[in-house]
Amino acid sequence: MQNGFDANEWVNLMQKHYDSVYQKSMKAIPICNSTILIEIPVLQQLADGRYLGVIVTPWFINAVFKLVDKEGNDAHKTQFTAKVSECVTLKFPSGQYEFIVNYQPEVGYFYTCSLMSDMHALESHKVAVDFALECFKLIFNEEAKEQTNQQQAIKKIRMGQAMIAESQDGQIQIVDKPKPKPTKTVQEKLDTPVSRRGMFGLKGQDNPEIENRE
Repeated sequence: MQNGFDANEWVNLMQKHYDSVYQKSMKAIPICNSTILIEIPVLQQLADGRYLGVIVTPWFINAVFKLVDKEGNDAHKTQFTAKVSECVTLKFPSGQYEFIVNYQPEVGYFYTCSLMSDMHALESHKVAVDFALECFKLIFNEEAKEQTNQQQAIKKIRMGQAMIAESQDGQIQIVDKPKPKPTKTVQEKLDTPVSRRGMFGLKGQDNPEIENRE
């Protein structure tokens, strides 16, 4: 506990807040993956009054930052001039990150940075948590500044080109999504010869013997 700040209690309040948001306004929206729960699997104290974690929800995974003073009260207004919905830049071993300023009466000021928005790329809640924890580790990894294979894989996931599944040994693995079959343009369709069956909307393969009877 940071004097008056109880990190575990704050985590519980954050989870309750996002669960309320989900139930009231997000549950029926297609972008949500209903197999994924709301959880903050880690919130680590970096220094006095500075906490970094990750939050998993059915519609995003974010890094989350919390800042309090020696008494455990919000230190936002003494440290930043940015207003709610504006950005602050925080520096970590892997580089600089832009965090959006948030405020809710029950949890105070907190800061979020998007790590994943396509939650349908995640096979299950366990996979989502494992991925969130892996991203959390990368924030503190100086080598993550470079375009490593891991970073490239995460980029493919965020672009919707891959998804994350659980392997047989319980580890998470990156799986490329199958590329959609190319669709013909209108001109290509017009240029394609149409059989008599196709012209009259009949299904099945053409029977040459029947078509030759004239």
